[in-house]
Parts: sequence; C-alpha cells; structure tokens
Amino acid sequence: MHSGYLSVETHPQHQGIIRFDKQLYAPQLPDGKAGGHICYVARFNDIDTAMMHVHDVLRHQLVDLDNHLYKVAVAHAIAAVKSRQLTQRETWIDPELDDETMQSIDASIARHKQRQARLEELMKLVGKAAIVLLMAEAVMMLFF
Repeated sequence: MHSGYLSVETHPQHQGIIRFDKQLYAPQLPDGKAGGHICYVARFNDIDTAMMHVHDVLRHQLVDLDNHLYKVAVAHAIAAVKSRQLTQRETWIDPELDDETMQSIDASIARHKQRQARLEELMKLVGKAAIVLLMAEAVMMLFF
C-alpha cells in the first residue's frame, strides 16, 4: 500500500480521451505527461486501490488499460475520482474549468453516490434474505 497522487489529464490532440496518471509525488501543474494538461489532482492513502476504483466506475469507457486512457468527459472523469469512498484529499482542480463543467461534476458525484447507496441497500437485503433462509432451514431440520 503506497500513498500517491492521481491526476486527470486531457490532451489537445486527443479530444474526448482522458488519461489517469498515478504518481508517488505531486505532479508538476498544469502540464501532464507527453504534452497533456492536468485538470484535477487528488492524494490517496492507497493509490493502487484508488486507480482500481476509478477503473471500476469507468470500465465501459476504457480505451487503453496500459496507459489508463478512457473515452469520457472531463466532468465525469473527475466525478469518478471524487465520488469514491476512499481516504483522499483534493490537492488541485483546474481553475479554468467553466461553471457548466463544475455543475456537471457535482451532478455526476450525486449520481455515483446514489448508485453506491442503492448497491449497499441491495447487499443488505441479500444478507437479510440469506439469514432468513438459514433460520428457515434450521426450523425445518427441527421438525423434519
């Protein structure tokens, strides 16, 4: 388990493609690797787990796993990072992001959190159903 920084990068030659970069040390802002532009940076206590969680959210938009490239909007990419329930600290967000993008980030975070809450409720129901089935089986064994 290593702490580190997860950044969201865009590139002017690759519109609509987002690159996630994980580093042990804070990146140089706002220039990303290979001419990219860093839009967002967060520090995580476990950078590998953070990257895994982001991939889980954006797995259907994956373009290149080795280079961590996803075909997704900037707002959705930032929301995927911010909505994870991991220990994190936002260290930088691009001040040039417009109000519409910021509102879209907030809306996406709300959707992600609602989805996580629904999944947790479903898992609780499955757990309760399993307990009821076990109790029913125990009662059946007593009488038969």
